[in-house]
Amino acid sequence: MEDSRYRWVIVAAGGLLGCVAIGGMFSLPVFLQPIAKETGWSVTGISSAMTIGFLAMAFTSMLWGNLSDRFGPLPVLLTGSVVLSASLALASLAPSLVAFQFMFGLMVGGSISAIFPPLMACVTGWFDTHRSLAVSLVSAGMGMAPMTMSPFAAWLISNHDWRTSMQIVALVCAAIMIPASLFVRGAPAPEDMATLRGMLEKAERPVIMLGGGGWTKQACDDIRAFAEWGIKGGQNPREIAYRPARVLMQDFTGVPA
Repeated sequence: MEDSRYRWVIVAAGGLLGCVAIGGMFSLPVFLQPIAKETGWSVTGISSAMTIGFLAMAFTSMLWGNLSDRFGPLPVLLTGSVVLSASLALASLAPSLVAFQFMFGLMVGGSISAIFPPLMACVTGWFDTHRSLAVSLVSAGMGMAPMTMSPFAAWLISNHDWRTSMQIVALVCAAIMIPASLFVRGAPAPEDMATLRGMLEKAERPVIMLGGGGWTKQACDDIRAFAEWGIKGGQNPREIAYRPARVLMQDFTGVPA
């Protein structure tokens, strides 16, 4: 895993996904006055859509996280990207304030929560070193949203009405997020033998101290050698299963196996 370069592709895709997803939601303050002026809806009612969105993120993140554990991050990220784009497009067609709050608040917020939990879990799973750096880079991408999507939305508002501008934002979200999601794949499972070797190395010192350094040290050395053999040369599953038992029995009893 340390030699894998693809994990940095996951980080780049994660930062881009987070930036666009958060940017789609945080563009609402730019749309606030144009929406209120054209529709006559109250500013308080329009801005409450973002509050509803944050509540939706909190309550649906557990559901998306569970689905990511079951099916992997890619299907969840794709679903979230599609639903987010569709929700923004539907919000631009909302005939009433309640419909706008449902589309932009509940659906947008719920779809954004399909991005963050699977993404963070996936990134941390890809890294056994530089993990904090990877997570911080993904978070930095999310933090770039007000500096990218919001100015873009403001430029659209200056040239189009708010409904057309929001539809363009939805199209941009779909054009960026759906392809970016395809680059994300689940972290590779660790090698069982390598995991055993790592656990042994962590536990070796207390085991030797407990046994006084006699046959327990020999047992540790043999298990480590067995792990190396299993990774590099072990082919027969039955031999892999029974060899450590024979070696350890010899260590414990002194009778050649």
